Order: sequence, then C-alpha cells, then structure tokens
Amino acid sequence: TDADNRTSTKTVPAMVTIADPAIADPLAGQALQCAVSGDYAVTEDLGINTNVMSITAWVNPTGTQSDYTGIVMNNGTGAGFNFRGGNNTLGYHWPGGSWGWDSKLIVPAGRWSHVAMVADGTSMTLYVNGIPSKHTTALQNAPIATMNIGNYMGWGDRNFKGMIDEVCIWKRALSQDEIRKSAHLTKENMKSDTDFIAYYQFNEAGGNLFNRMSTGMGALIGSPAKVPSTAPVGAGTSSLLAVNAGGNYDFTGTGFSINYPPGALYPGDVVVTRLQSLPATPPNANPNLGCYWLFNAYGSDHFSPITELRFTSFAGVPADTIIKSPSQAKLFTRRIGETTNIWETLCGAVSVTPGANGVFRFNSTCPVSINGSLYLSSDNINMPLLKGTTSGIDNRADPGESFVHVYPNPVSTESDIRFEYPGNGPVQIKLFDSTGKLIKVIKTDGPCTEIVPASGLPAGICFYTVQSETKMRSGRLVVR
Repeated sequence: TDADNRTSTKTVPAMVTIADPAIADPLAGQALQCAVSGDYAVTEDLGINTNVMSITAWVNPTGTQSDYTGIVMNNGTGAGFNFRGGNNTLGYHWPGGSWGWDSKLIVPAGRWSHVAMVADGTSMTLYVNGIPSKHTTALQNAPIATMNIGNYMGWGDRNFKGMIDEVCIWKRALSQDEIRKSAHLTKENMKSDTDFIAYYQFNEAGGNLFNRMSTGMGALIGSPAKVPSTAPVGAGTSSLLAVNAGGNYDFTGTGFSINYPPGALYPGDVVVTRLQSLPATPPNANPNLGCYWLFNAYGSDHFSPITELRFTSFAGVPADTIIKSPSQAKLFTRRIGETTNIWETLCGAVSVTPGANGVFRFNSTCPVSINGSLYLSSDNINMPLLKGTTSGIDNRADPGESFVHVYPNPVSTESDIRFEYPGNGPVQIKLFDSTGKLIKVIKTDGPCTEIVPASGLPAGICFYTVQSETKMRSGRLVVR
C-alpha cells in the first residue's frame, strides 16, 4: 500500500525457504567443544525402555579424562558409555552390566576417534575405531529419558573436555559391519531407518540442539562452544571386502581398487570410504580431486605393501596435462583422525587414463602398509588434476560430464555462481558457511541453471550440496 492508499499484491512461489531442522547435513560442519566442567549438551526425552540400543560418536579428547566421564549417558538409571581406568579406556554403565569391566580399548587424546556402544540384551560390545571388545552379561531394561552428551548425570567431576561430533542413537543393535561401514559417513540418507531415533550434528546456531531424525530439540548446558569440525566425516560411500589372498580388489562405489601379490601378509577385513569433500588441513593448496579416501584394515595393524592402487574421483574428467605427466599427481597419507599437516608424500602416479571414469594408478613405490587417509593433489599449483578445475571442483560447464556443474570456482563476491543441472525432476541446492550453518536453500526442477549472486555469501570457504531424487553431490566453494 502506497501513500495514495493504492494496494498491489503478488504471490511469489518459494520466495522464502525455511530450513527444516530435521534434515541432516551432508558435512561435518560444527562440533561441540567442552572446555570446562559444566559444559555439555542434553537431548530431548527419548522415551524408550529397553535393553537393546546402539550409540556412536566421534570424540577428540583433550588429555586424559576423569574416570567415568560421560560420552553419552542417560539421566537417571545409568545407561551409556564413558571413559575409565585413568587412561581413557572406553567403559560403560548399564543395569545388569559392570561399570568396572575393562574393555582394554583406549581412546587416544588429541585426535579424532570413532567410538560405539552396542547393547543387544545378552552382551555389551564397545568399539574404538572399529575394533570391538565384548562383555557377555544379561542386560536389564533401562528407562531412557534425556541423555547427556559429554557428561555423566550432571556431575561436575565427570565432564568431558574436548570435542564431540556426529552423535547417533539407534533402538536396535548395530552389526560390526554397520559400525565400520558407517563410521565416516554423515547420515542424511537414513530417514527410512525407523530404529534410528536420534542424530545430533551440532550444526545449528546458538544454544539449540536439533535431533535430525525427528522434531525433538535438546539444549546446551553451561557454555560449550560450537566450533568448525575437523572430524573425518562427510557425504560419500563405503565398501567392505575381505582381503585374505593375492589378487585384485575393487571396493564398489568408492572409486578405489588395489592389487596384492600371492604369499603376502594380508590386511583381512578392509573398509574403504571415499568422502566427497576435502580433509581438514590438506597437505597443500594445489589442485586436487575434491575428495579423499580412508583405508581401514581390521585384520592386522601392519600388512605387506599394496602392489597397486587405483583411484577415480566421484566427479570430473582427468585433465590432458596430467594424463601426459602423471607423476605430477602425488599421493599423500596420514593417520586417520589427525587434524594437523603431518602428511607424508608417498609417490607420483605411474599413469592416468582419460574419460569420465579416469583412473590415477600408483604402483609398489607407494608403500601403503598401514591404515590411513589417502589424498591426491597436483605437485604443480598450475597443473589441475581434472578438466576445467582449479581446486578439484568443476570450474566450467561441460554438459554430460557429471551430475551437476558448479562454476566459477573460486568466485568473486562481484560475480554469480551457476549451478547447471542437466537431469530431470526435482532438485535441491543448499549453501552452507564455513561453520556448517545453512545460509540458502533452493528448490527447483531440472533441467535448469540456477544463478546465485556471490555477493550474498561470506568470503572464505563455503560448502554446497546438490541433491536429486537419486543422487547427491557436495563440494566446497572459494569466495573471494
């Protein structure tokens, strides 16, 4: 209505989209940091009475924790898992169990570890980085109400100090394979699992605590911080194979395969995960594949060096220059869970094949014989690994090459970002700031080209996801 009392109205479909707090994010985003006694989080009332439950989380303890410091612990009847033994040994409380039982699983301080607790009614199994320890005992039902994350029942001397991320709760007993295969993956595609009752990512703003599997909401207690997460977690794929003999092993869906000679010391069960994002603190700022791999072997801590390793990115086509000079593609490794730049350079590729499924091949000069993160980048800042890229993410449109084209990247705040989606049907684009906070949602139908002004994005690193009914891609944008 103007000064002359003239009125004009117009309906603009989807002009404002409000983010759904029950939608999980496909990136680590933020972690909960507890620095002093009294800093922790509390869930909503989960309202179940059971002796069957699974809880998983990523933890990065600051030093040795006080005995019986809670990781995730029920308020009321003691039920959950914690630290004990004066050395960060993983322990548990549960009716019918034993709080003094020694799992002999130690959670190292100063780096990320995946921890899990699985109660199945007749036993309690704890895991640290996929390694199990089982206590056979008749577990009684526990009335599960609110649960503290990072604290034991509000006790000041049993408060976690460090970072926690990706807390998940199921009302069923997860199998060992499920624990191992899902450890590094965010859970945005698990809404159909009706036993998956709670998922806390700590990516929301302020003192809220959203349960991404429901409409439930918990809260932060004291003054814990939400900080950028450096946990090795994100959207991607995992595959498990038993490697107990010589031959070729293709870890389906991960773009990773290996070859072993006969008569070697084999790694046994191996889970390979490819994450569609970059690791915390990459070894350099050179062009890369926009993804990295995590190699977890559970049969032996050390095994014979792998004869051949082959990598394929989740999107993009190898650049002509790297095909001609494959040794410029370098393979790096470091221990899983580390967050500092302590990468070891292993070797250069011996060949790179062209095409949409182009393979970066490394031979036995790369001595991969222990678990670790595996990351590829160019040895030359001016030599991209993928066509049309500067940082491992598509930098130009080339119809038909990949699921979606996002360009330019890097982008100036005075320019626009284009999301070209050649497919049909509904598609959703999300943009996040460097802390994982959702800043924009676009819902449209393909094929389409969505133009987003970069002037509305904060300078630095931003994240995006593009999700159709059958596929999803995530990546990073550099905003200058």
